[in-house]
Amino acid sequence: MKRLFGCIILGLTCLMSCQNIEKTQTHKATPSENTAQTASPIAIGLNVFDFQKKLAANPSASLIDVRTPQEFATGHLHNATLMNLYDADFKTKINALDKTKPVFVYCAVGGRSANVMEMLKSSGFNAVYHMMGGIVEWSAAGLPTE
Repeated sequence: MKRLFGCIILGLTCLMSCQNIEKTQTHKATPSENTAQTASPIAIGLNVFDFQKKLAANPSASLIDVRTPQEFATGHLHNATLMNLYDADFKTKINALDKTKPVFVYCAVGGRSANVMEMLKSSGFNAVYHMMGGIVEWSAAGLPTE
């Protein structure tokens, strides 16, 4: 009798735990959860052609070159603002930008701009795009510089 009672308890326990798993797996997001998911910041690395198209589609966006002044002088994108990543006041300058507008960032080959993209994302910027391959790739593709 004890054995039968134990089997019944075990069976009921298994049945209840299976129902809890099913509830967890079929959970649908509430409208507030959906809003939170859509409101998450965008941080994307784009190839030079997609970067060019996206930038052209966002004329009010900020375009930031995070290279040194010497690198910037060798050629940069039209309307780019130089914000040298190595300057002591770099974070202050970046945080002065409008966080609600898209920010496009690039460097020489993409390493620094990828780091800055993550920095901007964690600082609350809504949309940040970095150019993969940097200005080296941009120039190799025959795209214009100043």
